[in-house]
Amino acid sequence: MGETDAYRFTAKAAKNNGQLQVMDVEYVLKYRKRPVGGSETVEEKPYSIMGNVVRQQKKPYFTEDDVFTYVLRKAKADKNFVKASPNAFASRFSAFRNISIFIAQKMRTNI
Repeated sequence: MGETDAYRFTAKAAKNNGQLQVMDVEYVLKYRKRPVGGSETVEEKPYSIMGNVVRQQKKPYFTEDDVFTYVLRKAKADKNFVKASPNAFASRFSAFRNISIFIAQKMRTNI
């Protein structure tokens, strides 16, 4: 589910009686230590309470098509989502952006 420099969060799930059952939840905190003049070490400590909270949640099972449909509906409804112009190539917008940046940089150096 996610891994950063500070933690790792993994879980396995399976379909069980029409619901998504979460199992094998692992939440590990990473503690970094660096003694003066020494090299950094990472100590990992599992955190078990998180697993119990996640396991108690029951969610309806969903398929790959369900996820695709959900994302498509969200993107279609989002007014800020990238819109394609049927009358112009993307390179036109890229060129306009690059010229705008170039002009802004020139104006800053001439002030």
